[in-house]
Amino acid sequence: MSFLISFAALSLDIINDFVYKFTISLISLTLIISPFWIVLIEKVINPGISKNQEEFTKK
Repeated sequence: MSFLISFAALSLDIINDFVYKFTISLISLTLIISPFWIVLIEKVINPGISKNQEEFTKK
């Protein structure tokens, strides 16, 4: 969706080429980093949950 909005803004000359490329780069970077960020936050919030899940599945 963000890609389409950026392209539409570029087509209508609302943004210039530099801003379009920057926006696409930022969107791509966000899509790459998000899964790692989610895993990191889950581990910080629930540090012992993976150990408990392993013990539960062994029984």
